[in-house]
Amino acid sequence: MKRTSWMIAVALTCFQFAGYAHAEPTHAGPSIWQGSGMVFGKDGRETTGFTIELRRTAVDERSTETKGTVVLGNGGTIPVYQRMTESDKGAGFRLDTNRGKGGGYCLGAGLCESYEDAGNGQAFATTIVVDGPDKLRLLVIELDHGQAVRYISQTLTRKS
Repeated sequence: MKRTSWMIAVALTCFQFAGYAHAEPTHAGPSIWQGSGMVFGKDGRETTGFTIELRRTAVDERSTETKGTVVLGNGGTIPVYQRMTESDKGAGFRLDTNRGKGGGYCLGAGLCESYEDAGNGQAFATTIVVDGPDKLRLLVIELDHGQAVRYISQTLTRKS
């Protein structure tokens, strides 16, 4: 379960508000997001569920920080942290988390992609779908030396 716990924490921060930055300006006030998700093995079978609560705040005109907590099905908790910085040109962004660095692009129509390198051949590719100003869906693919080893799906809703 320890590896799964670490993987969920990485996935939740690498995806979080990268794409959403283009639906909500970084200078907007703080927002709280809640949601739930499921982890799937590479065979597509469910392995564990989780819930999450995140607080997003502006750092400056181009950067936001997201801090929160994941609650696993067994009751364990994992703190999460991410800093997202929009590029000068507006479509791309950089990610800095306590596990690694990455970035991505928004491709229009509420669709964004991100990638985070966690080191030692571990990485996370994330598809972010913005379903409106108050709802996000994400699919995170955990990679081990370029091979998919796990999938994490989740839905987040803005609470304030």
